[in-house]
Amino acid sequence: MHYQCPATGCLYNVVTDMREEHEISAQFPGVVATMQAELTKRKATMWSTSHKNDPACKVAAHARWGGFYGPWKEL
Repeated sequence: MHYQCPATGCLYNVVTDMREEHEISAQFPGVVATMQAELTKRKATMWSTSHKNDPACKVAAHARWGGFYGPWKEL
């Protein structure tokens, strides 16, 4: 079953509902608002790449990390 999150986002109690089967955002709007505010704050300073679609990235992912994307340029 695929669950569509509400526009405000999904919220689960992962301690008591580890399989995330019971969406509870409507019961805890304050928690959702706090988490949205934190996400908005962190988005402003979140790390970003210096490149958009460098073909060497895909090659490095396969060569260095077995197909997973990770760091590929030395700092």
